[in-house]
Amino acid sequence: FAAGQPPSKLGIKAGGTISVRDAILALVTKSANDVATAIAEHLAGSEKAFAQAMTTRAHQLGMSRTTFRNAHGLPNTAQVTTARDMAVLGRALQDHFPQYFSYFSTRTFTWKGSRMGNHNRLLGRVEGVTGIKTGYTRASGFNLVASVDRGGRQIVAVVIGGDTGTQRDKRMAGLIETYLPKASRGQRTAPLIARGPGVPMTGAVNVRVALADYPMPRLRPTTTVVVADGAPLPIAPPAEPAAPPVAQAAAPAVPAELPETAAAFASASVAQIIGANSIFALEAIEELEQQGDAGGLEEDIEAAAPAPATAMSGWKIQIAATPTQTSAEELLESARAKAGQVLADATPYTEPVEAGNATLYRARFGGFADKETARAACTYLTKKNFNCLAISN
Repeated sequence: FAAGQPPSKLGIKAGGTISVRDAILALVTKSANDVATAIAEHLAGSEKAFAQAMTTRAHQLGMSRTTFRNAHGLPNTAQVTTARDMAVLGRALQDHFPQYFSYFSTRTFTWKGSRMGNHNRLLGRVEGVTGIKTGYTRASGFNLVASVDRGGRQIVAVVIGGDTGTQRDKRMAGLIETYLPKASRGQRTAPLIARGPGVPMTGAVNVRVALADYPMPRLRPTTTVVVADGAPLPIAPPAEPAAPPVAQAAAPAVPAELPETAAAFASASVAQIIGANSIFALEAIEELEQQGDAGGLEEDIEAAAPAPATAMSGWKIQIAATPTQTSAEELLESARAKAGQVLADATPYTEPVEAGNATLYRARFGGFADKETARAACTYLTKKNFNCLAISN
């Protein structure tokens, strides 16, 4: 079952093994669906039981609007969370598992000769960023929970619903520069959760406050932000969780007790990102199209950055010619995000061309096997409001 999960994944064959350390690194960098599922089955007996355990722990942490249905984040209409809940989770990770938190700053991971880069492109680019995790599905957009530690101040910032990875990263960088100077050093003096656009808030707010008055998430949200102060998170005794739904007879039950180390990884506070990975920003899930949905554990959308300006042989498609290379790359990223499996194996690249006294940059995808495949991709992109032309040279 784990080996049969859709990409992004390591491609471990059924019956294969992987060390715990490599599994963690595969999730942090590659966002591997097969690894996430295998961990869930190993700790709880089944993915369904693991999702129930995650949901219970999330509610104990105060993440009252979060529900998990699988271990990897691939779309499920019942699987939801909010930016506020993700901020609470980010702080809990830092407070409860400092011995594991450095995993989130891993830049690259090598598996059987293949080198994989972390999808969090702010690592090493924005001073003080130490993690945590990116996420993407076509329904929810580009999302990021980021931790920052600079000058004795710490924050966790959340951006949900970005149209492109570049837009999301720019928004996050702006949040960090705006809110980090306001974070307290040591004892918390400011509200734990800062106010985001359209979210009413007055006075200090405890993380366990009832959320009945907060606006419900919209389908395919516009960029939403929540910033958590870096002061220690007060942990109240967990409430008695509601009984989980009765599993089918064939489904293994959740173990009554897990070893302490296993319980740590099985909890929503760590396994949702390390052990079960990224479902950030599944605020709501729209009905999927028959062509399939890009996403889950990030896919490889962000890893497949547009190639340097070059020409490619064979069949390709062009979606635009823009005045700047940056705008061409952003169009490629947006098209890749909305096209799902249609562009999963295509290579995005830009190509400069002289037009009179100006230089334009063609936004293209290459690597199509034949004319029919290229034209089929154009037909689909046209339905998504992209101009598209299939060409060969």
